[in-house]
Amino acid sequence: MVFTDPPFNVAIEGNVSGLGAIHHCDFGMACGEMDQAQFTAFLTQACELLARHSADGSLHFLFMDWRHIGELLAACRSVYAELKNGVCVGEKSHGNGGPLSQPP
Repeated sequence: MVFTDPPFNVAIEGNVSGLGAIHHCDFGMACGEMDQAQFTAFLTQACELLARHSADGSLHFLFMDWRHIGELLAACRSVYAELKNGVCVGEKSHGNGGPLSQPP
Protein backbone atom coordinates (compact mmCIF):
# COMPACT_ATOMS: atom_id res chain seq x y z
CA MET A 1 0.00 0.00 0.00
CA VAL A 2 1.24 3.47 -0.87
CA PHE A 3 0.07 6.77 0.62
CA THR A 4 1.75 9.75 -1.01
CA ASP A 5 1.26 13.46 -1.29
CA PRO A 6 3.33 14.62 -4.27
CA PRO A 7 4.02 18.32 -4.78
CA PHE A 8 0.98 20.14 -6.21
CA ASN A 9 2.90 22.40 -8.66
CA VAL A 10 1.69 25.41 -6.70
CA ALA A 11 4.09 28.03 -5.39
CA ILE A 12 4.54 27.82 -1.63
CA GLU A 13 4.76 31.60 -1.16
CA GLY A 14 1.27 33.05 -1.03
CA ASN A 15 -0.39 29.64 -0.67
CA VAL A 16 1.24 27.99 2.35
CA SER A 17 2.51 30.89 4.35
CA GLY A 18 0.47 31.28 7.53
CA LEU A 19 -0.85 34.66 6.42
CA GLY A 20 2.72 35.92 6.16
CA ALA A 21 3.75 35.01 9.69
CA ILE A 22 5.43 31.76 8.62
CA HIS A 23 7.54 31.29 5.50
CA HIS A 24 8.19 27.84 4.06
CA CYS A 25 10.76 27.01 1.41
CA ASP A 26 9.68 25.83 -2.04
CA PHE A 27 10.00 22.15 -2.92
CA GLY A 28 12.91 21.18 -5.18
CA MET A 29 10.48 20.54 -8.05
CA ALA A 30 6.82 21.10 -8.90
CA CYS A 31 6.28 24.33 -6.99
CA GLY A 32 4.59 26.26 -9.78
CA GLU A 33 7.27 26.27 -12.47
CA MET A 34 5.83 23.45 -14.61
CA ASP A 35 3.20 23.80 -17.32
CA GLN A 36 0.38 21.24 -17.56
CA ALA A 37 2.29 18.84 -19.84
CA GLN A 38 5.45 18.99 -17.73
CA PHE A 39 3.54 18.41 -14.50
CA THR A 40 1.64 15.46 -16.02
CA ALA A 41 4.97 13.96 -17.13
CA PHE A 42 6.39 14.52 -13.62
CA LEU A 43 3.43 12.73 -12.02
CA THR A 44 3.55 9.95 -14.63
CA GLN A 45 7.20 9.30 -13.83
CA ALA A 46 6.42 9.25 -10.10
CA CYS A 47 3.56 6.76 -10.65
CA GLU A 48 5.79 4.58 -12.84
CA LEU A 49 8.39 4.42 -10.07
CA LEU A 50 5.74 3.67 -7.45
CA ALA A 51 4.32 0.85 -9.58
CA ARG A 52 7.77 -0.57 -10.39
CA HIS A 53 8.71 -0.78 -6.73
CA SER A 54 5.39 -2.10 -5.40
CA ALA A 55 3.96 -5.60 -5.17
CA ASP A 56 1.40 -6.59 -7.79
CA GLY A 57 -2.09 -5.78 -6.56
CA SER A 58 -0.98 -3.11 -4.12
CA LEU A 59 -3.21 -0.08 -3.66
CA HIS A 60 -1.80 3.40 -4.17
CA PHE A 61 -3.47 6.44 -2.61
CA LEU A 62 -2.24 9.69 -4.17
CA PHE A 63 -3.39 13.04 -2.83
CA MET A 64 -3.66 16.17 -4.99
CA ASP A 65 -5.12 19.65 -4.77
CA TRP A 66 -8.22 20.44 -6.82
CA ARG A 67 -6.26 22.54 -9.33
CA HIS A 68 -4.29 19.56 -10.62
CA ILE A 69 -6.59 16.56 -10.26
CA GLY A 70 -6.78 16.33 -14.08
CA GLU A 71 -3.02 15.93 -14.38
CA LEU A 72 -3.00 13.29 -11.64
CA LEU A 73 -5.80 11.31 -13.29
CA ALA A 74 -4.02 11.47 -16.67
CA ALA A 75 -0.80 10.22 -15.10
CA CYS A 76 -2.55 7.41 -13.22
CA ARG A 77 -4.50 6.29 -16.28
CA SER A 78 -1.28 5.95 -18.26
CA VAL A 79 0.44 3.82 -15.60
CA TYR A 80 -2.07 1.75 -13.65
CA ALA A 81 -4.18 -1.09 -15.06
CA GLU A 82 -7.28 0.23 -13.31
CA LEU A 83 -8.37 3.06 -11.09
CA LYS A 84 -10.48 2.27 -8.06
CA ASN A 85 -13.65 4.24 -7.46
CA GLY A 86 -13.19 6.60 -4.59
CA VAL A 87 -12.48 10.20 -3.80
CA CYS A 88 -11.44 11.57 -0.42
CA VAL A 89 -11.85 15.29 0.09
CA GLY A 90 -10.04 17.10 2.86
CA GLU A 91 -11.30 20.47 3.98
CA LYS A 92 -8.55 22.65 5.37
CA SER A 93 -9.28 25.87 7.13
CA HIS A 94 -5.84 27.10 6.06
CA GLY A 95 -3.06 25.69 3.89
CA ASN A 96 -0.26 25.36 6.37
CA GLY A 97 0.35 21.62 6.35
CA GLY A 98 -1.55 21.31 9.63
CA PRO A 99 -4.61 19.25 10.59
CA LEU A 100 -7.29 18.78 7.95
CA SER A 101 -9.83 20.82 9.83
CA GLN A 102 -9.88 22.62 13.08
CA PRO A 103 -13.02 23.51 15.00
CA PRO A 104 -13.67 27.26 15.43
